[in-house]
Amino acid sequence: MNTKLAEMIAAAVAQALAAERAKGKPAKSVAANGKTERQIHNEKLAVTNFKKAGFKNVEIVPHVNVLTWDRWLAKGRKVKAGEKSVKVGNLRLFHETQTEEISNEVRDDLLAKRQEKFAKKANEVAQVAA
Repeated sequence: MNTKLAEMIAAAVAQALAAERAKGKPAKSVAANGKTERQIHNEKLAVTNFKKAGFKNVEIVPHVNVLTWDRWLAKGRKVKAGEKSVKVGNLRLFHETQTEEISNEVRDDLLAKRQEKFAKKANEVAQVAA
């Protein structure tokens, strides 16, 4: 790549990062641990929001014991009936204590029902768009 093009790209990236910081949003630069500033911000927000929700005595580890409904299902766990999610940004997350282990058959059944639901919604959207 020629030097002038590389300099133009670097300037554009710097300008975009400055604009994001001016908006008060975390920049998308990568920190030393391989995570973006936004990822670090969201993980801190998850810990804060779960503590506010009453999970004070429970260690909160995002991506390990705090996951979405779908991610828990993929791990062979189901969110218990009546449990409420904790909002973190645009995600709705559940703590491991809000879930219970399920068999592969139950998991496959839940996944099939979810697929049917999404297929039906996609069909409805396609009909409206046509």
